[in-house]
Amino acid sequence: MDDTSSKRDSDISRVSEELLQLMFRKHDAVMLLIEPVSGRIVEANLAAEKFYGYPHEKLKGMLIWDINTMDPKQVAEELARAAREERNYFIFSHRKANGEISIVEVHSSPIILDGNQILFSIIHDITERKQIEDALLESEEKYRTLVESADDSIILTDLEGKHLFANSAYYSNLGYRWMEDPNPGGFDNVHPDDMQQIRNGIKMLLETGTGMGSYRVRHRNGEWVYRSSKSTLIHDRAGKPNSILTISRDITEQKKAELILQEENLERKKIESSLRARTRELETLFVISTHLSLLQTEDEMFVRTVREVERALESDSVAIISLDPENNQFRFAHASGDLSAMSGTTCNCTDGIYKTILIARQLYQTETLSSDPLFQGVFSAAQELGPAMFIPLFSREQPFGILLVARRKDRYPHSLEEIRLLTTVGEMLGNAVNRVRLHQETIRRFEHLQTLRAVDQVIASSIDLRITLNILLNHVITQLGVDAASVLLLNPYQNTLQFAASQGFRTRQIESANVQLNDAYAGHSVMERRVVKILSRADVVKNPSFARLWDEEKFTGYICVPLIAKGEVKGVLEVYSRSQFSPDEEWVEFLETLAGQAAISVDNTQLFDDLQRANVELAIAYDATIEGWSHAMDLRDRETEGHTKRVTQITISLARIMGIPEKELLHIRRGALLHDIGKMGIPDHILLKPAKLTKEEWHIMRQHPSYALEMLQPIYYLRHSLDIPYCHHERWDGTGYPRGLKGEQIPLSARIFAVVDVWDALTTSRPYRKAMSKKEVLAYIKKQRGTHFDPYVVDVFLKEIKKL
Repeated sequence: MDDTSSKRDSDISRVSEELLQLMFRKHDAVMLLIEPVSGRIVEANLAAEKFYGYPHEKLKGMLIWDINTMDPKQVAEELARAAREERNYFIFSHRKANGEISIVEVHSSPIILDGNQILFSIIHDITERKQIEDALLESEEKYRTLVESADDSIILTDLEGKHLFANSAYYSNLGYRWMEDPNPGGFDNVHPDDMQQIRNGIKMLLETGTGMGSYRVRHRNGEWVYRSSKSTLIHDRAGKPNSILTISRDITEQKKAELILQEENLERKKIESSLRARTRELETLFVISTHLSLLQTEDEMFVRTVREVERALESDSVAIISLDPENNQFRFAHASGDLSAMSGTTCNCTDGIYKTILIARQLYQTETLSSDPLFQGVFSAAQELGPAMFIPLFSREQPFGILLVARRKDRYPHSLEEIRLLTTVGEMLGNAVNRVRLHQETIRRFEHLQTLRAVDQVIASSIDLRITLNILLNHVITQLGVDAASVLLLNPYQNTLQFAASQGFRTRQIESANVQLNDAYAGHSVMERRVVKILSRADVVKNPSFARLWDEEKFTGYICVPLIAKGEVKGVLEVYSRSQFSPDEEWVEFLETLAGQAAISVDNTQLFDDLQRANVELAIAYDATIEGWSHAMDLRDRETEGHTKRVTQITISLARIMGIPEKELLHIRRGALLHDIGKMGIPDHILLKPAKLTKEEWHIMRQHPSYALEMLQPIYYLRHSLDIPYCHHERWDGTGYPRGLKGEQIPLSARIFAVVDVWDALTTSRPYRKAMSKKEVLAYIKKQRGTHFDPYVVDVFLKEIKKL
């Protein structure tokens, strides 16, 4: 009985151990068995292996402080406290096999296992929960700090307005101490006049969940201060509203500022209105200025200005009236509205308008243009026009017109801003007109300079007076805008002005002009040396022939300018116009300048003709002198009489056949005539010796080419003729004299002359020998080819001798 009972107890104990072991190993909670003294882990379940990431055998042998991140001494102290059952709950940081740190909650209880005390530890991972708790604590701290540090009042009330919570700013903003409630009854300190607004706000808050507003509350010092608020309805967990969270701030200063702003609002609106008007004014000025800076003619500027002023001022009529001071007239350059029909029309420049506006240089205003006595009879189309302004227009301090702006009788007069705008527009238009006129003047002067330059070039490059005058007259007509022009030149022997050139005439009557110096127009211009103007038909009756020309050509204007060069009158320049024109001072000055150019051209042509005539006479005198020298040589050396004339003629003919230019033949002719001029330095007893010369005498004789060089070189016009006198005794093979030149070193003219000189000398009898036959001489010359003479010259000479 005892044995059976003992066995049964043993079996039950074994089954219990296996069951406990199975429950320990398979439990989901992390479980460790730890020796409290050594800190060694004696057992770990599967959940522990999975949590820490270590295999079972490794985890069993580890020390607990290998996992716990606390200092091992502190861990040992906590183990001892758990063993003594002084504490069984801990929060630790455990390190896993992968290095990750987890916050764990440890429940440790001592148990007896195999007679030894063991700590049975159940471990829960509370990392995520800890992080949430820390975040909530941090958030709560931040919220509390934010609420308490806010400058705005933050209040939590019930639905009746009683305070449940208020931050410190709420009390300080109303002048109360902490927790000294200024509003125990809910809305006790709200201004009575604002209570209805409070009730309406609460009603809207209950309907929408949010609300905003402003109201007055009493400060501790008794003053009423303005507060703005924004409220949010708070619900309980069941979704039922139970409180109101309100954030408010003091806006007393803002309200005071709003009152000030309200008081200043009218002034601001006035300023804004003025600024808008000024902006429109500046926009108008900018548009007009932009257009005026781009436009290139006055008419374009007038059209654009009228259009922009009409648009900007909403005017019924705008006009620019230009002034023609020479004709004492006003012209409507451009007009719009009721005055548009007057565009292009003219009217007399009345003293009233001229003096009141332009001479006075002042703006003129009238309430009713149609009945203003100053403009009676001027504005025929102004019957419906009332308020009007006249702005004087000036360019370079000179008046050039008037800017007129008018509204109809039933409309309002012009404001000060509009007057200022129009005054500025007038100044801008004056500056723009000045710019255009300066530009046109610059172009005109540039064209004048180009004309003068072109005329100068013609004068410098042409010696044909007819061509020069025709070009000049073409420029006169083009640049001065006249219809016809002519030049009459003075014949000093007959004392008449005779036709030289003309352009633009429809008949040929001007070509027969032969004007006496007592003529009423051109003659007076010459005799009195002044400009003569005829601008009316009534003035031409004094000169019947001129009147016929005037009528046939249908001229309306005539100006005559004398042509004066170096103090002498050369003739007259006449210009004619078939339309009315009023030449100004600058126009007349340019005409006089062109007349001066014409006078220079005439004078240059006459000087050139005189010089050319003198050159011809001088050349004839030169040639006569040279021929005289040559004849003197022939007379001195009677044996060679006629020789010079013959060789000169043959040399010129041969040179021409060989293609030598005509301009060089003159120098060859002079050289041939003077070929023996050097013999004037040879004594007569040597030059005229009938017998054979001695060696010493030949030496002297051979100096005559050098003597020729010395005699002729100082004479400038004979320097190009020295080749023959100096080199005609040189030989092709280099054995000649005086320098021993060889081949083509010898000038071509000297090589030609050498052949001709020997030909004439051998075919002519001399005292010391008889003439050779032409056949013998030709044979001799042919034999000397390449030694004495140039082979090519010999070939041409032999071929052409019969022609020579």
